[in-house]
Amino acid sequence: MQYIGKYFLYAPHVDGIVLFYEDNMDNLLSGYDYLVVVETDRNAKWLLKKHYGIDMQEGIYKITRSGEQIILTLT
Repeated sequence: MQYIGKYFLYAPHVDGIVLFYEDNMDNLLSGYDYLVVVETDRNAKWLLKKHYGIDMQEGIYKITRSGEQIILTLT
C-alpha cells in the first residue's frame, strides 16, 4: 500500500492505514497534511462523522489544525 501510494501520489512520505482507532485519531491525523480515502467502510464513516462532522467519501482531504481541533476538508 505504501509503495503504491508513493508511486501514484509522487510523494516520498506516504503511510497506508487500513483501520482507524478512535483512541488515537487526532494524534494520528495531526501528523499528516492529507488523508486520501480510496475506499470507505461503515466504521470509518461513523468515526469521521462523529469526530470531524464529515460524511466520508472517496477523495483527498486536507488536514488542518485549529487549536486543539483537527479539520478535514475535501479538496
